[in-house]
Amino acid sequence: MEYYKQPYDYHNVNSNKKNFTEQRNHRIKVNSIGSVVVKPDKAIISLGVIVEREKAENAQKQNAIIANQIIAALESIGIPTDAISSSGYNIQPIYDYPDRIAVLKAYRVRHMFEVIVSDISKVGEVIDVATQSGANSITNVQFILSEKESYYQEALKQATLHAREKAELIASTLGGLLDPMPLWINEKKQVQQPIITRETLSVATTILERDVVVTAETTAVFQYNGI
Repeated sequence: MEYYKQPYDYHNVNSNKKNFTEQRNHRIKVNSIGSVVVKPDKAIISLGVIVEREKAENAQKQNAIIANQIIAALESIGIPTDAISSSGYNIQPIYDYPDRIAVLKAYRVRHMFEVIVSDISKVGEVIDVATQSGANSITNVQFILSEKESYYQEALKQATLHAREKAELIASTLGGLLDPMPLWINEKKQVQQPIITRETLSVATTILERDVVVTAETTAVFQYNGI
């Protein structure tokens, strides 16, 4: 998955003021969080087909037939070709162990896809159509945001203001006067994109969207004067 600019450090080069004399300066370090809850506008579905046959070649051929069926079926309900991509493909031998001796039983071919769904209301339909076309592995559904930066900026603004409010509260409680500009501030970002796992998918395949939480965390150091 994608995302964002690097965190930055801010240093207040004008933090030493006349009324904040060296002998009376004190420092406060605060941590703060700002969060914005947003409705997702896209979903990524991880699905695929697993085939087992005695011969690897036969397993590959059957898997390819079913995979092509799935792609064609998804395209028929409006999923564009560039929204369907392979996320994994492997061939694995399967062994039995009679008398603790490995005996080749078959080959398993797994082909997994990621399907990007721009219309959230079609998530259940996509799963149903893929399953009806031969998909036998649905691993998860992830709800995402196409554009996160504006929401992150709002969360960062909240976190920054909360940090100063906390520092002001601490300083005033101690009888001091806070310099409102921090000596330094560091940010940390996080986007919680909800995932519905295979275990939570119902037989009816009614998928309810889950909110995306965009969070910004700040750590700041302020100075205040006091007795």
